[in-house]
Amino acid sequence: MTFANEPRTYKEASNGPHSKEWEKAIDTEYQTLQTTGIFKWVSELLERRKPIGSWIVFRLKQDEDGNITKYKVRIIARGFSQIPGQDFTNTFLSVAKFITLWTLIFIITHKGWELHQVDVVAVKSEI
Repeated sequence: MTFANEPRTYKEASNGPHSKEWEKAIDTEYQTLQTTGIFKWVSELLERRKPIGSWIVFRLKQDEDGNITKYKVRIIARGFSQIPGQDFTNTFLSVAKFITLWTLIFIITHKGWELHQVDVVAVKSEI
């Protein structure tokens, strides 16, 4: 769900009344991308390479009463401009099948349990 007061651009976020909260969310997302090895700055591009653009998605997380609980930011690469084997070698996306989710929800409902949603922050580990 998109809320009317969510910024659509970095300029809107940095000039808005919650600019400090959005800057903190951007820093958190950037640190996560660096820690997990998904993102890194390069000083020079290799021959015949173009930089991959990105954009920022801003989302407000709210509780059931409509109070803001979190300022969430995602930095997203414009992947359609990438060339497999040249710009990336590995891809990963955790996916759950809908039948698995529906089964889990059925069991939770049948047992009268509570269901809570949480955000998981990935951390790269050195093994």
